[in-house]
Amino acid sequence: MITGPETVETDLDRAPFTFHHEKQHFTPVGGEYPRVMITQQLLLNNPEKTSSPATLWTTGPMHSITLNGTEGAQSEEMSRESGDRLKTALELLKDMWRTTELDH
Repeated sequence: MITGPETVETDLDRAPFTFHHEKQHFTPVGGEYPRVMITQQLLLNNPEKTSSPATLWTTGPMHSITLNGTEGAQSEEMSRESGDRLKTALELLKDMWRTTELDH
């Protein structure tokens, strides 16, 4: 498990980052990832803060970074959860197919 300030407890498929709005870069929270620079400004959730908690998603063929608490983060979470549920269902179907094949 990986945890960091202002982040929820995470697993090895995601890592906590902080986005620095003024300098437009992400830095890892206690991890071994490099700083990630971007060329566009992201919306600031709280104008009194200069940084926001973020998550690096590392499952599947595509990786992404989202600001925590945004629609993008919620969408990413639902997408990853759906993938996990579908993977489990696929494994069950494979087991059923193998059992049927052995019966014949």
